[in-house]
Amino acid sequence: MNKEKVLDSLSFVVGAITIVCAVILKDNIVMAGIVAGCGASIYGLLKALGKTTYGYIILSVGLGLVASLTLYKFSILDRPDALTFMICLSTFLLMLVTFIFDYLNRKAIFKLYSLKCEAEVIDLVKNPNTRKDYFQVMCSYELNEKYYTVGTPGYIGRFIPKMGDKINIYVNPLDNADVYFDKDIKEKIYETLLGLFLMLASLIIIITLFI
Repeated sequence: MNKEKVLDSLSFVVGAITIVCAVILKDNIVMAGIVAGCGASIYGLLKALGKTTYGYIILSVGLGLVASLTLYKFSILDRPDALTFMICLSTFLLMLVTFIFDYLNRKAIFKLYSLKCEAEVIDLVKNPNTRKDYFQVMCSYELNEKYYTVGTPGYIGRFIPKMGDKINIYVNPLDNADVYFDKDIKEKIYETLLGLFLMLASLIIIITLFI
C-alpha cells in the first residue's frame, strides 16, 4: 500500500472517530467543539502530509478551535474574544504551516529536479475557456546538445513573462523532458510579504485580546 492510500485510510478513520465522539458529546458543546478541533487538526495534518492544499486550512482551523474553546472554557476569554482569537490564530497558523510545508515540498522537488537550466519563452497560449487573460507559458531550452519545448502545467494569470524572456527551469536529470517551473521572483516576494503581513496583523490582534 502506497503512502497516499495509507494517509487516506488514516484520514477516513480519524474523521469517523471525530464525528462519533462529537455526537456523543453533543450535550456539552464546548467539549464537543474541542474534540472536533483535535480531530480536524489530525485530519488536516494527514491531508497536508499527502500534499493536499486544503489540509493546511483544516489543520490551522482545528488548532485555532481547540485553543479558543479551551480559553473560553476556563473563562480566560469571553465568547466574542474567543471567536476573534480563533480567527486570528487560525490565520497565523495557516501562514506558518504554509511556509513550513512549502519549504519541505520545495526541498523534495529540487532533489528530484536537480539540473538548473535557462529557457527562453517562445509562446504564450491563452486559455480558450475563459475571458480573462490566463496563459500557458511555452519555453524552449537546450540540454546535452538537444532542444526541448515544454509548457507550464497549467495556465497562469499573474506575473506572466514576455516573449523572448529568459527564465530558469529545473530539469529531471533522468528525463530531460521532465521539468519544474519555479515561481517568479516577484511572485515569491509578493506571497512572502502577504503571508508575513497576515501573521503580524493576527499576532498583534491576539496580543491586544490579553491586554
